[in-house]
Amino acid sequence: MNLKFLRSITEDHDKSMSTAEMKTYLDLLYKKCNKKAKNEFKEYLKTQCNVDDADFVKCSDSICNDAKNCDKIIHHLEKLSNKIDENSLSMILKNGKTT
Repeated sequence: MNLKFLRSITEDHDKSMSTAEMKTYLDLLYKKCNKKAKNEFKEYLKTQCNVDDADFVKCSDSICNDAKNCDKIIHHLEKLSNKIDENSLSMILKNGKTT
């Protein structure tokens, strides 16, 4: 996915992306988060995936089977990464900066 496309996404990811695109976007957001954001997100995933130890890849596969749920998870990660990581992909997209 390129930056121009990502910036064009509406608030409802499930209305502007396919399930595969949402999964790819979630993976990309996660990869670009700092360690603290990743750790907090893993705690959140434990509750969403009903597991004791959240493996991001396995959880993201299962949660993205439902488009609305995947959209909710993406929003959570975007908000979390904006709050914790000023260099996150979500913050870059929000501010329109590419540096």
